[in-house]
Amino acid sequence: MNYFKENRWIPWLVAILVVLNISTLAMLWMQNNRHHRGMDRMERRDAGKKNRMVKALNLTDSQAQQFKALKEAHREQVKKIRENIGAQKNLKMTALTSNPADTVTLNQLDQKIGNLHVEMEQSLSQHYNDLRAICNDEQKELLKERFQKIFKRGKHPEGRRGR
Repeated sequence: MNYFKENRWIPWLVAILVVLNISTLAMLWMQNNRHHRGMDRMERRDAGKKNRMVKALNLTDSQAQQFKALKEAHREQVKKIRENIGAQKNLKMTALTSNPADTVTLNQLDQKIGNLHVEMEQSLSQHYNDLRAICNDEQKELLKERFQKIFKRGKHPEGRRGR
């Protein structure tokens, strides 16, 4: 009992430290939240590596603008294809669960889904060729190396392939 009477300042010190820690964490959380407010998921993901490809290829400002426009156009095209694949898979699920399952419809839906995947791969090839067209010889070699790394990892440039 003597110990607590002699050291009455220890509980106050602990309370002050707890308040300081909580306020520090709150400030960090609010600052991080403010930074990401208004950004969609893709923008947040790209924010950290915003100019990674631009820097890696050493693109000029005009090339960087062209690159950004091409990337956005490709992203929109792939997004539409993926939405279409999702719709076809929903139809397939409906056909699968019908009694009896319509194998002709299932085969047609499988063919459509496969064709959409082919279309997505063709879009990627066209995107590579479009990017390559704005590069000089040195940049073309760097672009080739970047795409080779992407394909060796088995990831699509959008980062969601294989999920």
